[in-house]
Order: sequence, then C-alpha cells, then structure tokens
Amino acid sequence: MAYKPRKKIEQVEEQSTSSENPTNRQIIEGVIEKINKTFKSNIISFADEYDAGFLLRRPTGIISLDIAIQGGFPRGIIEIAGENNVGKTQLSVEVCKQLQKNYGEDACIALCMVEPWDKSFWKNLGFKVSFSEEEITSGEKALKRKYTAEEKAYLKEQVGQVVHAKCLNAEDMLSTALKLIETGIFQLVVIDSVGSMMSEQQDDKEFGEKTYGGNSTAIQEFVNRFTQLKTNTTVIMINQVRDNMKAGNSPYAEEHRVLGGNALKHGKFVSIWLTKGAKIKETINGVENVEIGRTNNWLIKKQKCGGADGERGHYDFYKGRHGYPLGIDIIGNLLSTAVLYDIVEKSGAWYSYKGERLGQGIDKAAIMLKEHPEIVEEIKQRCFDKAGIAFLVRE
Repeated sequence: MAYKPRKKIEQVEEQSTSSENPTNRQIIEGVIEKINKTFKSNIISFADEYDAGFLLRRPTGIISLDIAIQGGFPRGIIEIAGENNVGKTQLSVEVCKQLQKNYGEDACIALCMVEPWDKSFWKNLGFKVSFSEEEITSGEKALKRKYTAEEKAYLKEQVGQVVHAKCLNAEDMLSTALKLIETGIFQLVVIDSVGSMMSEQQDDKEFGEKTYGGNSTAIQEFVNRFTQLKTNTTVIMINQVRDNMKAGNSPYAEEHRVLGGNALKHGKFVSIWLTKGAKIKETINGVENVEIGRTNNWLIKKQKCGGADGERGHYDFYKGRHGYPLGIDIIGNLLSTAVLYDIVEKSGAWYSYKGERLGQGIDKAAIMLKEHPEIVEEIKQRCFDKAGIAFLVRE
C-alpha cells in the first residue's frame, strides 16, 4: 500500500510561508500542556523553567569534605559507610548540628533508628535536643541531687523540631521515613542503620529459619518511591562495610562491600566511606602516650553532585577527655584547609591570618578562633571562594 501523507504538499508549503507559523518552542508548549493535563500534574517543563535545586546543600561542617562535595550533601540519598566504631553516627550528628545552625527554629529533623538512641551522647556532641521530664527525673536520681536551673535549661534546650522513630523491621522503618518525607517539611532524615534492619520476612520467622533477600526488597521500594517525590529532603543512610566473602583471591573483586542491594548502590547521590587512621596521643600529667582521639579518613566512593569520585581526606575526632572537647575537630580541619589554600599563613609552628598571629601550634590557634566565630566564618567563606564553590544552605 502506497504511503499517503496526512497533509497535502500545498498545505505544508502554505503553513511554512504563513506569518502565523508557530516556533518550535510554541509547538513544544502545546505538547507540554497536553501532557500535564493528561497526568493532572506538572511532570514536564522546559529546562530553563525547572528548578533542579542542586545549589541547595546540607554542610557537614568539615570544610575539606564540604569542598569535595561542592558545599555539602545535596538533597537525595546519602550513604555514610564504614567499619565498626569509625564515627559514622558522629558525622551524621555534625550534619544535624549544621542544619540547626542554618535553619534555626525552622529546622525539622527525623531520626529513624533500629538501635537505642543515646540522646545524652548526641547532646554532648552539640546537637540541641530536649530531654523529657522522665529523663531529667532519672538523671537526678542517678546523681542523687537536683539539677540547677542552668543545668535544666541546658537539658531542655532544643532548636527546631526533632522526631525520633524506633522500628523493628525494614518495611516499617522505611515506610515511616517515607511518610515523614512526603510532608515536605523535613530537611533531613537520618536512618541508622541499613545493616541492622531486619526484613519483615525475617521478623515473622523463628530464630534460625532461613530467609532470602534480606532487606534489599524494602530498600529497593523505598529508593524507587523516594526518587519520584519532589522534595528537598536529604536522607542519610548509615551503612556498614562487610568483608566480601566472594572476593576470594581474585585481583579484580572488591575486598569489602556494603549492604542494601543494588537499588541503594544506584540510587544514592553520595557515598562516603570512613576508615580509622592514626591514634592521637599526648603526654598527660607525666603519663606518655595517652590516647585522646583518633584521625578518621574519608573516601568519596561515589558522588553525583558536581565533584569527582575518589577524593580523600581526613579529620580528627577527640574523645572528650583530659581537657579536649568531645567531637570532630572542625576548627583544626578549617585551619589545615585554609593553609592549603594560602588563606592562613603558617610559619614554623605559628599560624597567622591577615598579618595577625592566631597562635603557636594548631591547638592554640584553634582556641583563638573559637573565641572569634566571625573570623571562622570569614575564613570558611574565603576557602569556598578559592575553591570556586557557590551553594545555598537553605531554601
């Protein structure tokens, strides 16, 4: 059968010479309008009208890491993986602290946890969350005294809204997280942890009975549903690194692996692996080699936010003993990065900024900067400018 064109050649020529001939954009506008009406949602638009929101970041506070990921964690799924006791939760706490700092009372954070939540540990790390009256009463019983007014004010101090969810299996945990995300008001959701979540199938069976697939099916559904949402929420999924038993003696197989299946592997925007570094030791009261902290190494295994995979760095973490504050050494990391970008001068052991000496040794320089937060913010911004990074910390 011969092909019959829908319009005669004369009609096509007439349209092409007509002054009312629509432009390509006008034709596409008509198609977009029809598609959006069909699906009753604005699922399609021109690229110049679409706000990807990719400048929005959730900083970690660790400036060397923030520079590597273009300002902080983007919206989407973020994986923080590492071996046991390496500081995955501590890094999540730093992100929560920065969010409280940037959003103030507008901050909304959800903590979805399988393991018990040590609220006092988070509080000591600087996260501002309120203790309940029952917890305050229990604390007074343990101390065998009443809290002072200042101590009570500290325990009741909270910034923004903090929600805690305790679920037993992966389906309940991820469904709860998804419902919170769908509200559109949570900027940050922390899921701790992928490796600790049992599947509903495992939960229903007796101990020792075999199950297959683990929590991978639930994670796959969560990733698929989450990626369809129009949300600015950042989801941190803490994960464990396990030995890859299938690697054997193969020189090509990875020695370690993470849990969660292939859906999480493909769906995450950023994947950071933490490993333990050298121990930090000092001489305390004449006692040598007292361990006061540790260096943690970070490696970006994957990122889809403008930077390069494979970047490495480190930061120091202190245990909160012998006069050293508990937590990640944010100021020390800033000083090291500022020296790298030639913003802070280092001559011998002395650190100087704009011709003014900050202190002899990184510890004394850090003490001086802690007393002048405005200088800290100025140095931080200059580091980002020198690295050519611009981003937003809130909508």
